Amino acid sequence: MRLGTGERFLIILDNVWEKLDFEAIGIPLVENKKGQCIVLITTRKLQVCRLMDCKKTIQLKDLNEADVWELFQKYSRTFDDDTTSPLKRSLAQEITKECGGLPVVIAAVASTLKGKSPNEWEEALRTLKDSSLVDIEKGLRNPYSCLRLSYENIEDEIAKSIFLLCSVFPENYEIPIEKLIVFGVGLGLVLEEVDSYQRVRNLTIRVKTRLIDSCLLVKVDDGNSHVKMHDLVRDVALWISKKEVRLIIRKNKRQKALKDDIVRYLWLNDTESFSQKLDCPKLELLCIRIKENYDIDLTNVFVKHMEKLQVLVLECKILSWSKKTKILQFSKSIYLINNLGCLFLDNWLLEDISFIESLNRLESLTLWNCAFNELPKCIVEQENMRLFDTWRCKIQKNPYEVIGTCSQLEVLYFCENKGVWLDQGKNIGDFINKFSPILDIYCIDFGSNTFNQQEFPITRSLHVNDFETCISNETIKDMMQRVEVLSIGRITSCKYIFPDVFQTIGGE
Repeated sequence: MRLGTGERFLIILDNVWEKLDFEAIGIPLVENKKGQCIVLITTRKLQVCRLMDCKKTIQLKDLNEADVWELFQKYSRTFDDDTTSPLKRSLAQEITKECGGLPVVIAAVASTLKGKSPNEWEEALRTLKDSSLVDIEKGLRNPYSCLRLSYENIEDEIAKSIFLLCSVFPENYEIPIEKLIVFGVGLGLVLEEVDSYQRVRNLTIRVKTRLIDSCLLVKVDDGNSHVKMHDLVRDVALWISKKEVRLIIRKNKRQKALKDDIVRYLWLNDTESFSQKLDCPKLELLCIRIKENYDIDLTNVFVKHMEKLQVLVLECKILSWSKKTKILQFSKSIYLINNLGCLFLDNWLLEDISFIESLNRLESLTLWNCAFNELPKCIVEQENMRLFDTWRCKIQKNPYEVIGTCSQLEVLYFCENKGVWLDQGKNIGDFINKFSPILDIYCIDFGSNTFNQQEFPITRSLHVNDFETCISNETIKDMMQRVEVLSIGRITSCKYIFPDVFQTIGGE
């Protein structure tokens, strides 16, 4: 509607892979007499420009030799002074030639060679020259071999595993660090090395920083909570993943059965209709993302040959808030999965989740945007469960009592949930009194509909929306004193807040 007001607009459509129907997405084809709408598209395919009748095409060229050398020096941090050996300088010039003029490739290779000896540089050059990528089209072989070298130069096996895990997510997907942590623990990528979720989180963040420094991941602008993969880097990661973890990613496949004796990671993305029978005895990670207009039938999905499944993710893409949440029902086949460590459900109406009782090895349960009657009491008896996350869920019955007795938890995220029990302030005290005060990580809000979890750090955050009621509770006081971020609401008087909650030393 605004495009017809007479204002001038510049619309930028990035990373276009096929011809777009402008009218279908609301962009007028005829210039408005009162204004003008200019559309700029970026694409790797010249054919797209031709199909869309672009008036002007600007083709970006590779970097010239001077710019390539400057970029390599910047990321390798090797030539800041004149003490660098002539051999290393010569090797660097040969390596930059192999990289071509692609900035993302040059930055990745230079970053992973930083601080290494001339012998290692010489071996890197030999690897680049000898790389044989028979299943890669000729024009992309240099970038692929360079990025594969950067991957192979990662000495930390955990970092390599996290890098390949990132390739599972869709293109341009902003990957939450919390998902990497939960999936990584579920797959056993990091938990074997450390003994607590706090240490797992610290380790994952350290690995993430290392991958960003190596230009293999991109930091998202919102801070440290999300990362992305450059599409070319992701292509290489997928290529490696298909060989190393036998990753399969499929879109809109309607075949009735999938049998594969090798596949370990399976991602069924944007699936329209799902009724497949999976016979994948080595499957460790299964993610099914289904569109809102289609049904999911899990009756015959899980068969006896899926004992090794460790991470199960089921997401329903709700494109319109007016749509009703779809019902997710599990058949008795779910009881055959006794090795599951991570269950992640997003956007479902859960009529019965008592099957959780059979998942004896479950370590993390995540429920996002779900609706259900009550939390099953069996989660209290799950000895291995260490993380519980409920975000924006509609819960009919008070969940505090069940959560409050989960003394085995190390991590609790309980934010933006809805239910009539929110107005019953006394239940907050009941919940906190029962809850273990030794939580390592938590992000909790009590009774707030305006609290936004994304604006608060995950480590230790607390929002209390009935301050006068809660301040008399000693356990809540203790949590307030340990938090990194404290948000409080419904305050009638703030005169004695800080003396009552926080101990002041040496002054007012």
